[in-house]
Amino acid sequence: MSTGLEANLGVEQLEIDALMLADWAETINGKLYVQGGGWDRWLLAPNRPVEFAIAASILTPWNLANQEQEFSIAIESEDGATVAPLLTGSFTVGRPPTARPGQLFRSPITARVAMPKLTAGVYRVVMNARGAAPKSVAFYAVDSP
Repeated sequence: MSTGLEANLGVEQLEIDALMLADWAETINGKLYVQGGGWDRWLLAPNRPVEFAIAASILTPWNLANQEQEFSIAIESEDGATVAPLLTGSFTVGRPPTARPGQLFRSPITARVAMPKLTAGVYRVVMNARGAAPKSVAFYAVDSP
């Protein structure tokens, strides 16, 4: 009997499954905990730093399990210039004894961002992982009324 997972045995690249901006996010025991997630506007205020969280999920195919995977997250202005230090990280997904051949493995990832200042404009958070199509989410920094 086919499980349908056999089709994933030939998958050779990671997939960035989700990317979201949030007020707060944390990864605990393989789960994303997100508060105030999904926003796309940041209200700029004098003397207030820009602090937010990034929540993401990466799918690792069966054939790439038990290997270290690297990812990066950049924050870019509308002209493509990097406006904050590049965030980088790595993870390794193992195959638990209960895994089925062809299974995809989801890895939740969170990061905190703290920047002293932004100017009004459009920004993008761009995530890359080896072999995966980049994923991005835009947000708009707007001046306080």
